[in-house]
Amino acid sequence: MKRHWIIWLFISNSAIADNLLTLHIHKSPTGYNWTSPASFALDSIKNNLETWIGKHKHAMGHISLRLDCPENKIDQYIAITKDSILEEYQLLLFQGAGLGNLLHNFQGRLESKEEIQSDLDYNSNNGNVLLLSFKINSKACKNTKKYFELYSENEFWRNYGLPNQPLKGQGANSAAFAISTLQVAGIDYTNFDRFWSDHVFIPKALVGPHNSDIYLKNEQELKKITNETSKVPFWTIFDNKHKWIQNNDSIVIKYYSPDKIYDWANSIAENPETSPEQNLQLRKYKKTFQLIYDYTNRYQHFEIERITHDKKNI
Repeated sequence: MKRHWIIWLFISNSAIADNLLTLHIHKSPTGYNWTSPASFALDSIKNNLETWIGKHKHAMGHISLRLDCPENKIDQYIAITKDSILEEYQLLLFQGAGLGNLLHNFQGRLESKEEIQSDLDYNSNNGNVLLLSFKINSKACKNTKKYFELYSENEFWRNYGLPNQPLKGQGANSAAFAISTLQVAGIDYTNFDRFWSDHVFIPKALVGPHNSDIYLKNEQELKKITNETSKVPFWTIFDNKHKWIQNNDSIVIKYYSPDKIYDWANSIAENPETSPEQNLQLRKYKKTFQLIYDYTNRYQHFEIERITHDKKNI
């Protein structure tokens, strides 16, 4: 009996000592149908209404992160979000941005640890969040911590947008920042990418005025519109004649979707044998699940790029 107890203690202590990079994947309140611009716009209204009247805080879903490395005495929480939802509504209703909202660089901000933990506590008790963790080694912990510090100190978080590229100093939305963190942590997510990402071809006819400039350090004043295209009345987006079609009159964006990642993780939790990688541990976390992949011995060093860009690529 004593021998069994010693073995159990050893296993428990080993689990506690794991270095973990964890993504908290929060799905959107009611989901999105990206079949057409009209279906997307309608679901945007539904999800935003849920954030107004309910306890959901992120209409398009959200991903926050925790870097917990006991051997390096690191325990950090980080996530980026829009500074204010009013900027989006003003663009759509009064400035004629149309689907330019999907290209716009919004003012962003960092969430506090308390905000992140509050969302996690609430959604883990109603099944609206899943945890995706990666065991990493000490080198990965240090590089990731350096990235978080660089991101915070240079205030890259002041920029929030769907096409933003976080490793070029353009800020990010929450999902893109999470994926960039995996890159910095030396995690090869090639086998997961097709399950997490998607792309959309935005008709130029539905793209109205929006901002493409990024906010630099200490810049707090709201940016003026930089893309002075024709205004798009918001009601025209609901016309079913508009389609996502690849041609010379469309703009393509690849993006990472919290909803897609959530659906994928939920599917893996229900059917672990379908995981694209087999080094999977599955744990129960409150009323949801935590998926854990072991990358301790698979570290690929990533050199963090310094900022040189002052424009987005779109």
